[in-house]
Amino acid sequence: ELRLKLFPYPQLDIRDPSVAIPTGVLARASTLSAATRILPLLKGQLQLRELILEAPWVDLPLADIAAATPVDGPAPSGVALADRITSLVDLLISIAGNARVTVRDGRVRLMDGRAVADTWQDVALTYMATPAMMEVDLAAVSTAWGRLKADLLIEPESLDMDGRIDLSETPLFRLAARLPPPIPLAVSEGTLHLDIRFSARPLANAEAHLSAVIPNLHLRRNQQTLVFEGLTLQANVQRLDDGLTFELASLRMDQPRLSFSGTARRTGDAGWALDLAARPLDIAPLRAMALQWKGDLGPLDPLLDILEGGQIKELSARSSASTLRELVALDHIVASALVDSARVRIPATDLDVADISGRIDLDRNLLAARVDAARPVSYTHLTLPTTIPSCG
Repeated sequence: ELRLKLFPYPQLDIRDPSVAIPTGVLARASTLSAATRILPLLKGQLQLRELILEAPWVDLPLADIAAATPVDGPAPSGVALADRITSLVDLLISIAGNARVTVRDGRVRLMDGRAVADTWQDVALTYMATPAMMEVDLAAVSTAWGRLKADLLIEPESLDMDGRIDLSETPLFRLAARLPPPIPLAVSEGTLHLDIRFSARPLANAEAHLSAVIPNLHLRRNQQTLVFEGLTLQANVQRLDDGLTFELASLRMDQPRLSFSGTARRTGDAGWALDLAARPLDIAPLRAMALQWKGDLGPLDPLLDILEGGQIKELSARSSASTLRELVALDHIVASALVDSARVRIPATDLDVADISGRIDLDRNLLAARVDAARPVSYTHLTLPTTIPSCG
């Protein structure tokens, strides 16, 4: 159904339009309104002033998306990614030109064959372009991954980009299912709020600042639930031609109290490298949390049986591996901790030692400790040899 209006400016309304593209993309809308500029029209030239799409529906095949989104594999090259963005920019310019495009109450269905894999609802966006700049304002999208907002500026000639992405109300169990951790657990509760600001000049060299907040996180394992509160993350990500660098400006948690900083790098096909450092940590709440994983922590398991209380003054850790999952596995980690005011109890000997200061080293599943000072509290069943060999 077509309807033409001439006032206040020429406008064509099309009811129930639909478009099918051979790649499998199907698009339709309840109304498409196209308004033209008056002066060019008087000269015999058709220039769009505004395009308005009311309640559009788009069916998008997942096959192309999966091919462009590797999981824990080599990222697409900057050239390949630039080609995709260039094609999209050219398509938008060829369709809309310098017109303002408004989408209201849109819906995108991600199709896995003939089945619907995911649906993006309540899509509201505005697109504007000039010869020097394209601007996309995604006011809102509701997805199974949360509520998304985004602003994007693109220079068509250079493909330089600046933007911001805000993702809120993301269920953490979906992320956990996508990236399974090295130890068996399940996320039973928790949401993520992610704020990303990024720039890319050129596209192969990009940087972004990430800010993430997780008010509460519940992890379920062996019919027990671990509760973490007040997680906040500040990080910077830089992608260069030869790899990816993730700088952890800070990772903090209120309960149990934690604070980390460090970097994770991926260079070409050489795999991942991790360096972490921590500020003073209280041992007691960390021990209570780690006991939930007892049996999965290799050389740390016997340490959990005897170490009670105290503080870790300094903690450093490094690891290298070909995949992210291997990167955080204990058999790849080399760590060192300086402890202070720690307490050790060995029930079999009734040995109780307090105010321990020293160093604990973990080297790929091998654990070593050095005690600089300690104060025995009790040692009822502890026996010592009557003669002590000379140490020179």
